[in-house]
Amino acid sequence: MKVEGKITSATGASIGAFISAYDKASGQRVFSGKPLPDGSYELYLLEGRVYELAVDPEQDHVTFFSKSIDLTSDRIPQSEKLDIVLKPVQAGDEIDLSGVRFKPQSSELDHAAEADLKRLARMVKAATDLKVELQVLLTGYQEDSVQSSPDLTEITVDSIQSQIEMLDSAGQATMVDTIVVRTIYHNDRTEHQALSVMNFLLSEGVPSDRLLYFVNARPEAIEEKRGVLVKARLLK
Repeated sequence: MKVEGKITSATGASIGAFISAYDKASGQRVFSGKPLPDGSYELYLLEGRVYELAVDPEQDHVTFFSKSIDLTSDRIPQSEKLDIVLKPVQAGDEIDLSGVRFKPQSSELDHAAEADLKRLARMVKAATDLKVELQVLLTGYQEDSVQSSPDLTEITVDSIQSQIEMLDSAGQATMVDTIVVRTIYHNDRTEHQALSVMNFLLSEGVPSDRLLYFVNARPEAIEEKRGVLVKARLLK
């Protein structure tokens, strides 16, 4: 498949950048190059594989781009036009980290997540006046009173205090304090996953006082819409 387009700044001018494409299964780089002086580029990818297309700016304080391209389906277009805008990062910008994934039923980062997180770390370290809020959002929260699925890896224990009426030895009714313990198995690993991302960024030299996180989990009835989304938001 042919991938083509333009890489420009927010004003439409050409901008210095490096283009790479990787086979996600093997990690092998299958393309490396730079856009032409007018910002245009083109490359060809073989069918039957899943690729990561990445565009890295020459200057660290500029945003980056990455996209997964799946060429394993039956119907593959002959070409895809992909125009990419890179710009100096500023407060309010939201960085798509959809390439950041975790190992199944785990908070551990998948090895393939490292590339985007290294790009993010490089950008954040260059933009010294900004903080980054990591967002880990789970669509498809589930819980049960028993571990009915391997995905329910987390445990929350709730205790509910109440009073019940009982008869004492003299046959008189009296109120007695009681505690009911309830165990909930669930799949909300978002906080641990956010901390895994933060720890990786710390290992890349991002100062801890510039890192925040936000997590959210909500149910989703349609299985195809379930998943974990990771984003980064730049703050002043």
